[in-house]
This record gives sequence, C-alpha cells and structure tokens, in this order.
Amino acid sequence: MSVYSEDEILCNAFRVQVNVNNGHNGELDKKSPIARSSCNAKYNVPSANFTSYDFPSNTVSSCCVAETSNTLTAQTARRLQELETELRNEQERRAKVERQLAQCLQMLADLRGAHSQCPIQRHFDELPEEIAITIFSYLSVHDLVDVVSKVNKKWNRLAHDVVLWSQMSLDNHDINDIMKLMNFAPCLRSVCIPSEQLFVHDDAEDTSLQVLTQSPCRLRSLTLPDFQPISLRMIRNQMGNLRHLQLNSWWDNSRSEFRDDMWTAIFELDLVSLALQEYDGGNSYFHSVSRPVPGQLTSLRHLDLYCKQVPGGILSALLEACKNSLETVALPPKTLGADVALLSKCPRLREANVPFLREVCALEANPMLELVEMNAEWVAETEIESIVNDVACFLHMPSVVNRLRTLFFQGMPVQCRQLLHATAGVRGLRYVRIHNFGEPEVVDGILEVLEGLPDLERFVIATLPPPAVLDAIGAHFCPKLKELCFIGACSDDNYGCRIPAIKRLLQHRPQLHVFLDLGLGVVRHLEGAYPDCLREHRTVCSDESRWHRVHPVLVNHEPDSCTWCRYNVEAYATVADMRGKLDVQPVQHHE
Repeated sequence: MSVYSEDEILCNAFRVQVNVNNGHNGELDKKSPIARSSCNAKYNVPSANFTSYDFPSNTVSSCCVAETSNTLTAQTARRLQELETELRNEQERRAKVERQLAQCLQMLADLRGAHSQCPIQRHFDELPEEIAITIFSYLSVHDLVDVVSKVNKKWNRLAHDVVLWSQMSLDNHDINDIMKLMNFAPCLRSVCIPSEQLFVHDDAEDTSLQVLTQSPCRLRSLTLPDFQPISLRMIRNQMGNLRHLQLNSWWDNSRSEFRDDMWTAIFELDLVSLALQEYDGGNSYFHSVSRPVPGQLTSLRHLDLYCKQVPGGILSALLEACKNSLETVALPPKTLGADVALLSKCPRLREANVPFLREVCALEANPMLELVEMNAEWVAETEIESIVNDVACFLHMPSVVNRLRTLFFQGMPVQCRQLLHATAGVRGLRYVRIHNFGEPEVVDGILEVLEGLPDLERFVIATLPPPAVLDAIGAHFCPKLKELCFIGACSDDNYGCRIPAIKRLLQHRPQLHVFLDLGLGVVRHLEGAYPDCLREHRTVCSDESRWHRVHPVLVNHEPDSCTWCRYNVEAYATVADMRGKLDVQPVQHHE
C-alpha cells in the first residue's frame, strides 16, 4: 500500500468535498484514488473498506483551515484590523469610565464617611432658613416658581424671600417670564430686559404690560434696551427705588421731547451707577437741553457713557453734578478736552476711561487715581504724535508713578514704542494693556516693560513677538507675572514656531499663563503642537504640567454667531476681547 506525505494529502485536499452547511460528515470524491489511498495509509485504514463515515473529522478541519488562511482577501484583513482598532478604543473608553466610576465611588465613600461623623442627622426641612435659601439660590427661576413654591407652605414662603431674590439674576429672560416673576415675587430687586423683547411693546394701552409700569417690586437695578415711552414709565414707577440704571439704545428715536423727559426722570433718581450706551448716533440722546439742578445726582459713583457723536453740553452738566461722589468714569471717544479736564475736580475718582487727549495730564490732580485707560480710536494720527510727549510726561510725574496700578492704551496706531518706554518707568503698575494694532517696531519695547516693572502681574499687547524675544524674557523679569497675552496678526508659517519658545518660557515660571492669538488658518499648527490629551479632554495629564498654562485666544470674535469661532472655542480657546474695558476671561487653573 502506498503511503503519502501530509503535503501530498493537502495538495489533493481540493478534491475533498465537505458538506458543512447541512451538518453532514465529509465524503471523499470517488474520482480521486490518490487522496483515498493517502488517507487510508495515514490512518491505517484498508482502502477497500473505506467509507465516508470512516474519514476522521480532525483531518478535514485541518485541511479547511489551511485552505482558508491562504485565501483570505485584502478586504477581510482590513476589516479585521478595523475591528481590532475599535476593540482597543472600546477598551480604552471602558477603562476611562471605570476610572471615573472609581473616583465617584471614592468621593461618595468619603462623603458618607464625613456624613456618618456628623453629630446631628437632619432632614432638609430642619436646616436653618439661611442655608435653605442659599441652596434655593442655585436653582433656576422656573424651578423656584413652578416647583419649589408648590411643595409646602414653608417652601413657598422661602421661595418669596427677599434675601433669595436679591441673589437671583434675571438676565436675558423672556419678557413674559419677567412679568410673571414680577407678579410672583414683589421682592424682586434686579431686572434686565433683552433688546429684542421690549422693542415691539410701545403701546401705552397694552394692559398686559401694566405689571412692568405699575409693578409693586421695589427694583434697585434695571437694564432696558432702548429709550421708549414704556421705558420712561418703568423708570418713573421706580422713582424712589432705583440705584443702578443701564440704558442701551440701538435705534434712532427722533422724538426730542421724549428725550428731554427721559433725562428729567434720570436726574430725579438717586442713582449710584448710570450706564448709557448709544450705538445708532443719528439723533443723539446726549443732545438735550435738560440739565440737573443743584442737589441732583449727588450720590452717583459710577458713570459709563458711550456714543458715536460729540456728547454735547449735557456731559459737562453730569460731571459737575456728581464731581464730589464720582469714583469710576468712562467717557465717549469723542469727548472734548474741556470735559476731560473737569475730572480733575473729582477727589474720589479711582478709574478713568478717557480719550487720548492732552487734557489727560490734568488727572495728575486726582489723589486716589489708580486706573487710566486712554482711547485713541477717534483721534487722528497727527494729533497723537503731537500729544504723546505730554502723555509720557504725565506718566513720569511722581504722584502718578506712586499711585497708578493699571494702565491701558486702546487703539494706538502710532507712537507705541515711545509709550512703552514711558510705561516702563511707572514702577508700581500691576496690569498693563496696549492695543497697538500690531505695530512691529514695538517688539523691542516689550522686554523693556517686563524688565522695568517688578510688580507687574498681567501684560497684554497686540503684537506677536518672535521666538527670540520670548527666549530673552529672563527669569528675573517680573517675578510676580501671572498672565502674558500676545495678540496680533499671525499666519500658518509663524505661529507654530512660537510654541517651543513658550514652553521654554514656562519651564522656569510655574505660575505664568501665556495667551496667544488663535488667528484664522492656524488651527493646523495648534493641533500639531498640543498633546492629544488636551485636545480630547480640554485638560492635561499629570506629565503635561506646562500645557495647561498655554491658552489660545480669539480676538473680537463672537463664538455664538461665528461657526469657526464656536468650534475653536469649544476645542481649544479662551475668548479675548480688546474692545473697551473687556479683557481676557479669568484663567481656569487645572492642577
């Protein structure tokens, strides 16, 4: 009897037909005597007595596996690789969830352990009312009105408590909800009506608005979107209560008689703060013949005004009326120099946002001045060049050097290098911000400021310095520096190169946070520079201690209205806004 090797058996295995799908055993093809005799020799089975039931099942399986492994397609291999990748990702996600679950369980165990050690176990209703009110203050207005107030009599009383509603904020609520709340909680103290809500309601006969104009609430703070008759009626209804009033005008109202009535009502209020923002400018509300009489606005401490036109004589009258109480002021960018000089008569003035004019030097007479912001957005470049020397002399006055702690320059198109040189001499400064529209020659002045101000904590400039300047910031520069923000134009080829320099800067400054402008088109560099853990989890791993102190920022972009900004804010960035007094949002420290 002939004996065949295993290789010969496998070569002839293609002639073996196995009926696997129907669950039957394999059967040798009678047309293949070589295969039949080889199998008989392999297992010592006589050839003449061989039947399909005598063929060992393990031999058939070996043949099929060998055939299948040699004939796998490339598509099947790729699919297997994809499944393995998905399995690994799923295992990583499961491990992450298990870690989070373990942390939660540990926290829960700690809380239960602390709770078990409390000498007194109390129900929520047994808590002091002060604690219950504090807990309720974290709830939404809807929950307070529709849920909490209907639980029992005690909770209903707490839901109407004056202390509770003094802690609640009603910003950006629908006007119908606001009216409902003014009926529900007469103890309401603050109301802010969005601009799109009140614009359509200008009918004195609208009975549904009577809760606004006849409310029993004694409001202390009121924010209205426009100067309309209903706004005037709301102000008059709160004549003896209001202390804080903000009016934002987005539309042009040509009724001059209503404008004078509005000012007359404002003069009669005993206000602590007044903010008047006018963005249309076609028929300015500042052009009014009304004037405060002696004794009016004598308690006004905070005045914030903005308009696109020259404000006129009413601004002089306002400053004269509140000069003895005024502490902070922001004047329109087109304010006349004579009105800026009037601020020197305010002995309690601490903060001043004024145009970049020569009359700024008069602020040297203010004994409590700590913050100065100079706005040059509406000043001609030739005028700036003629004024900058006077401003530099103002900053070098001994009384200013000893008092000033914060210095802002807004919208400076020229002469920024000279201003930086003057700023470096004000050694008591804690916060410096220069919005210079990216003037390139000011790069050298950055090192002068950082080296000359030992107490500086925050520095913002609208210029992206090269890596050499970042490397030149020594460890002895500004030892108290906590925030360093560079904002300016950047492109694909000059952003990524700053990342290594920033990391070197942070290496010897453990408390420093650096903000870099996230310009359009540089997302590719950011994605390549930031570690995966920062992109995926918005935080860092323990071995990436420096990355959580690098913050990309967006300048003058509104994340809610711009898809690009919204994507990058969610993925990487903190929002920075160099307009007016707004600035980089507070740093969130992740240790």
